Amino acid sequence: CYIAPSRVIRVVALSTSQIMPNVKVQNSAGEVLLEQDFNASAAVQDIAVALPPAPEGKAWSIFIGSVKCNLQDPLSSVADGDEIVLNASHGAIAEKDIKNA
Repeated sequence: CYIAPSRVIRVVALSTSQIMPNVKVQNSAGEVLLEQDFNASAAVQDIAVALPPAPEGKAWSIFIGSVKCNLQDPLSSVADGDEIVLNASHGAIAEKDIKNA
């Protein structure tokens, strides 16, 4: 009777809390406001706080593409991957349309 040698296969799974994607945040002009690694479990709010201060009376909104992110959501629910590009705005679209008219 022949018994084949056993093979041990190790699977390493990274939990969301161990993943540190590089996050780039840019404004509507394409200027990079922030680029750094964040824990994937960090709230989008943590990224907004790391941005340069918004003008007085304004607050940053964060978008993935043109979809506004909920600031309480973890980064991992907004996007995935090693590099994430987010957009930031501190003015309402209506305000920008009036200024550009």
